[in-house]
Amino acid sequence: MAVNEKLKSAALLALAFVALSGISNAQSFITHYSVFTNWIPTILIAIILGMVIAGIYYMAGVIVGNPGVKSNAISEFGQAVGTAIIVVILLGVLYLIASSALSTSSFSPSIPAGICSNSLSESPLTLANSSYSPTNTICSFVKQAETQSSNTIQLDYPLAATYVIEANLTTQAVENLNSLYVIENYIGFLSQFSPYFAICEPNGDLAECTIPWTPVPFTVKISYVPLAGYDMIKQVTKPLESVAYITYESFVLQLVMIVLLLYLWPYLLAAGIILRSTFLTRKIGGLLMAIAIAAFGIFPLIFLIEYAALSGGAAASSPIGASNLPVLLINETNFNGQKIIYGSNTLNFYVFPRIDWVANNYNCWQPNILSAEVGLAWPYLTPYTLYAIFAQVLSMSFASSLPYINTACTPSEVTKMIPNIINVYGVMDVTGFILPVLNLLIVIAALKGLSQLFGGDTNLLGIGSLV
Repeated sequence: MAVNEKLKSAALLALAFVALSGISNAQSFITHYSVFTNWIPTILIAIILGMVIAGIYYMAGVIVGNPGVKSNAISEFGQAVGTAIIVVILLGVLYLIASSALSTSSFSPSIPAGICSNSLSESPLTLANSSYSPTNTICSFVKQAETQSSNTIQLDYPLAATYVIEANLTTQAVENLNSLYVIENYIGFLSQFSPYFAICEPNGDLAECTIPWTPVPFTVKISYVPLAGYDMIKQVTKPLESVAYITYESFVLQLVMIVLLLYLWPYLLAAGIILRSTFLTRKIGGLLMAIAIAAFGIFPLIFLIEYAALSGGAAASSPIGASNLPVLLINETNFNGQKIIYGSNTLNFYVFPRIDWVANNYNCWQPNILSAEVGLAWPYLTPYTLYAIFAQVLSMSFASSLPYINTACTPSEVTKMIPNIINVYGVMDVTGFILPVLNLLIVIAALKGLSQLFGGDTNLLGIGSLV
């Protein structure tokens, strides 16, 4: 028995030295920027450390001569081996899923790579712009996935593609929010636009009627606010503005969470493997492992399935996409004059209607207030037009219609535009609120099951009471 004990101690001690030397050689691979392609050494180090801890635990039992400690150490070593086997099996399953995603047209790397080269390259949001970190790093990785197919690339690709799609949604949300502010600004300007006419009888000097501060003996002024009713529109646009801002913040929050998961999941998994190697920290270790697997495996899988079902690329052949919902028809006109009816054939919940195009369709898009003011004021500076308007005012012939005002953003156009803008946020909130909440519930349910598989305890973070 003494010989066997010495052999076991020597074997475990040798394993510890081998593991520590392997750690020192692999540490150069563990960097912030190479975590995508070099996270395998991190996981291997964690597995070996778990076995080393069990070996040290066993040697402590030999030194103190306590059979109970040695027996527990052997059990802990078996737990470490079991952890390694489970991790390898789960990574293998996720690898098969990820490789299938890469070979499917709906998840092809060309889709996120195209998003990076087009919409994200012009994103007004620095976080989502493909010229800045972290988006440029992730876009480079996605483009690399088009030409390479290593194991780590295939495993990381679903979460990286999820980030790119979410960055595109966030970019569209911030652009629509900016457009909504422009529309509110223009409508507010129109609601306060107030022309006036004046009759001035000079006392011999024409300057008396042309210099504002010169007193004149006789002056008659008539003023009116032809579009004062537009002020009531803010009762609709102000709550809508709040919805727009919350929607934008929702997308930003999702984007930040995904980028954190992209960089942290290998270390969460490694920390979980190490902490699971001893009974003192097994519950928190199992929970960290479950969080890592759910973060880079379960969540992107759910997200990409939703993307295939609710995006335009796959929508033409799916019941959801092929549904024609008249209540969601949104009329747009781009700046080339092309008419677009969103929702007339398919509903793409990942390419939002554009609010600036909606406003342009109803002649209410004017990002330059100075140009708008000049356009509205010039008729009142033309003598013949001014005479015609003044005659209309004096005869009260405008009682049944508005006096002359040079704007195509008429009340009838505005009343058509507002419901279309409301429908825009009805579409955006599907991916802004409904799907994220659904995804969160699914991930939490999966997290509970995985945590139990790894011996973790979801109640440590209060997650168990959520589902």
